[in-house]
Amino acid sequence: MPTGEAQPRVEWTSLLRSLERLGDAQIRTTNGAATAPEPRSEFAELLTAAQVGARWQVQRSQIYNLTRSGLLPVVKLGRYQRYRVADIEHFEAGGGAA
Repeated sequence: MPTGEAQPRVEWTSLLRSLERLGDAQIRTTNGAATAPEPRSEFAELLTAAQVGARWQVQRSQIYNLTRSGLLPVVKLGRYQRYRVADIEHFEAGGGAA
Protein backbone atom coordinates (compact mmCIF):
# COMPACT_ATOMS: atom_id res chain seq x y z
CA MET A 1 0.00 0.00 0.00
CA PRO A 2 1.45 3.43 -0.88
CA THR A 3 2.51 5.49 2.10
CA GLY A 4 0.04 8.35 1.46
CA GLU A 5 -3.13 6.20 1.65
CA ALA A 6 -5.09 5.65 4.85
CA GLN A 7 -5.22 2.10 6.06
CA PRO A 8 -8.68 0.62 6.65
CA ARG A 9 -9.78 0.74 10.27
CA VAL A 10 -10.61 -2.65 11.76
CA GLU A 11 -13.44 -2.88 14.28
CA TRP A 12 -12.01 -5.71 16.35
CA THR A 13 -15.05 -6.37 18.51
CA SER A 14 -17.30 -6.50 15.47
CA LEU A 15 -14.85 -8.77 13.68
CA LEU A 16 -14.63 -11.12 16.67
CA ARG A 17 -18.44 -11.33 16.94
CA SER A 18 -18.66 -12.13 13.24
CA LEU A 19 -16.06 -14.86 13.58
CA GLU A 20 -17.92 -16.37 16.56
CA ARG A 21 -21.17 -16.42 14.57
CA LEU A 22 -19.35 -17.98 11.63
CA GLY A 23 -17.93 -20.65 13.92
CA ASP A 24 -21.42 -21.42 15.27
CA ALA A 25 -22.92 -21.68 11.80
CA GLN A 26 -20.07 -23.64 10.27
CA ILE A 27 -21.16 -26.95 8.78
CA ARG A 28 -19.20 -29.88 10.15
CA THR A 29 -18.33 -32.78 7.92
CA THR A 30 -17.81 -36.39 8.94
CA ASN A 31 -16.67 -38.83 6.28
CA GLY A 32 -17.68 -36.31 3.62
CA ALA A 33 -21.30 -36.02 4.82
CA ALA A 34 -22.44 -32.57 5.87
CA THR A 35 -24.16 -32.28 9.24
CA ALA A 36 -25.75 -29.32 10.96
CA PRO A 37 -23.99 -27.87 14.00
CA GLU A 38 -25.22 -28.86 17.45
CA PRO A 39 -27.28 -26.27 19.37
CA ARG A 40 -25.15 -24.39 21.89
CA SER A 41 -27.60 -24.66 24.77
CA GLU A 42 -30.90 -26.07 25.88
CA PHE A 43 -32.44 -22.65 25.22
CA ALA A 44 -31.59 -22.73 21.52
CA GLU A 45 -35.23 -23.34 20.56
CA LEU A 46 -37.34 -20.69 22.25
CA LEU A 47 -40.63 -19.31 20.96
CA THR A 48 -42.51 -16.12 21.73
CA ALA A 49 -46.16 -16.16 22.79
CA ALA A 50 -47.05 -14.92 19.29
CA GLN A 51 -45.19 -17.85 17.71
CA VAL A 52 -46.90 -20.38 19.99
CA GLY A 53 -50.25 -18.71 19.27
CA ALA A 54 -49.64 -18.94 15.53
CA ARG A 55 -48.68 -22.59 15.89
CA TRP A 56 -51.96 -23.32 17.71
CA GLN A 57 -54.02 -20.76 15.79
CA VAL A 58 -55.06 -18.92 18.95
CA GLN A 59 -54.53 -15.40 20.25
CA ARG A 60 -51.52 -14.48 22.35
CA SER A 61 -53.83 -13.75 25.27
CA GLN A 62 -54.75 -17.45 25.39
CA ILE A 63 -51.06 -18.35 25.64
CA TYR A 64 -50.63 -15.85 28.48
CA ASN A 65 -53.71 -17.29 30.24
CA LEU A 66 -52.23 -20.80 30.05
CA THR A 67 -48.94 -19.44 31.40
CA ARG A 68 -50.60 -17.62 34.32
CA SER A 69 -52.59 -20.72 35.22
CA GLY A 70 -49.36 -22.74 35.38
CA LEU A 71 -50.32 -25.13 32.59
CA LEU A 72 -47.67 -23.88 30.19
CA PRO A 73 -44.06 -23.59 31.47
CA VAL A 74 -42.23 -20.39 30.62
CA VAL A 75 -38.60 -19.27 30.53
CA LYS A 76 -38.15 -15.74 31.85
CA LEU A 77 -35.41 -13.67 30.25
CA GLY A 78 -35.52 -10.42 32.15
CA ARG A 79 -38.90 -8.95 31.36
CA TYR A 80 -39.44 -11.29 28.41
CA GLN A 81 -41.16 -14.66 28.44
CA ARG A 82 -40.21 -17.43 26.05
CA TYR A 83 -41.45 -20.97 25.60
CA ARG A 84 -39.24 -24.03 25.01
CA VAL A 85 -40.22 -26.05 21.95
CA ALA A 86 -39.84 -29.25 24.01
CA ASP A 87 -42.35 -27.91 26.58
CA ILE A 88 -44.79 -26.98 23.82
CA GLU A 89 -44.48 -30.43 22.25
CA HIS A 90 -45.00 -32.08 25.67
CA PHE A 91 -48.11 -29.96 26.22
CA GLU A 92 -49.41 -30.94 22.78
CA ALA A 93 -48.67 -34.63 23.31
CA GLY A 94 -50.64 -34.51 26.57
CA GLY A 95 -53.70 -33.24 24.74
CA GLY A 96 -53.42 -29.74 26.17
CA ALA A 97 -52.64 -30.73 29.74
CA ALA A 98 -49.17 -30.34 31.17
